[in-house]
Amino acid sequence: MLLQNHEDIVKLHALHLMQEADRCRVGQQVLDRRREVSQLNRKAMNNTKEKQSIIGRLISIGIRMF
Repeated sequence: MLLQNHEDIVKLHALHLMQEADRCRVGQQVLDRRREVSQLNRKAMNNTKEKQSIIGRLISIGIRMF
């Protein structure tokens, strides 16, 4: 009887550890995707700044002068 209780406790503990490992794995995937999206957003912002037309640059310089 006592041995059965210990086995049940061990099984429950193992189950909880597996569930915690799954939660950590999912959390890490979410963080990785957020980092990837933020890097892509930064790259996109830099590309749009670099591709600004000459006319746009002249207009922005003119606006700053006045």
